[in-house]
Amino acid sequence: MSHKKNKFEDSKTSKHIRSEFTKHMLEVQNAEFRVMHDVCYVTGSIGIQRGGPADPREHAEKIKELVIAKRYVKDMVFQCTWRTS
Repeated sequence: MSHKKNKFEDSKTSKHIRSEFTKHMLEVQNAEFRVMHDVCYVTGSIGIQRGGPADPREHAEKIKELVIAKRYVKDMVFQCTWRTS
């Protein structure tokens, strides 16, 4: 039973993290956020929204620090491509 609870909480945490990226003007439509064992893995591609930051990779690192500080996860691993335009 606890396994299902953990999967549900991991899914909920993934959605929270995705919303943080969207809130900070990064385009994550083609990215997947998967949380397992308190680590968030980001795959796919991340870009910038119109009027967003110039460097999505640099901004994602700042969001990573914020997410870890909020204790959503203990670490975040980026295995994605970065789009600047």
